[in-house]
Amino acid sequence: MIMVTNLIDVAVMTVVLPVWVNGHGAGAQTVGLIAGVLGGASVLGAATAAWVGHLLPRRLTFFAAFLVSGPPRILVLALDVPLWAVLVVWGVSGLAGGLINPVLSAVLFERLPADMTGRGMAVVGALARIGAPIGAPLVGLAVGLLGTPPVLFACAAVYLLATTLPVLGPAASAMAAPPAPSMVRTPGPPAPPA
Repeated sequence: MIMVTNLIDVAVMTVVLPVWVNGHGAGAQTVGLIAGVLGGASVLGAATAAWVGHLLPRRLTFFAAFLVSGPPRILVLALDVPLWAVLVVWGVSGLAGGLINPVLSAVLFERLPADMTGRGMAVVGALARIGAPIGAPLVGLAVGLLGTPPVLFACAAVYLLATTLPVLGPAASAMAAPPAPSMVRTPGPPAPPA
């Protein structure tokens, strides 16, 4: 799920957003403004998660944050709306997106054995980003062939499927609560030198 959403996010930010801004007669400063609103709101969302995240239902928060942070932000670019509307949608999307990594990190730290945390986090991080380098060229090619709005609608649809289908799987239900104390492993004594 995160690999697909990251692939789309990178493609939208690096290819589609500049194309959309250029098509609306604006310049690089508008790309910076939109990206800045998204980034600033994401920081506020992450700070909110650090402050009250432990009070929120994890599974609902995680999947709702993905639904709010992805498809609306992509779809608004496909519509003929003024810049202020894009900024509002991207701001709300950023707030929601800021909740995702704190929830995901809490789940990973709880589920990974203590002696495997570093390797586990590295594997998850690598898998989450593995598709990003191919997203921009593919989406750029699609924009060149089909135009911006159809590609945005397709990206929003794929994002929506990628973030809703996992809700039905067993991993999603396991996110609802921390593991039982008997499931949490602590590192044993260090191995004697060889």
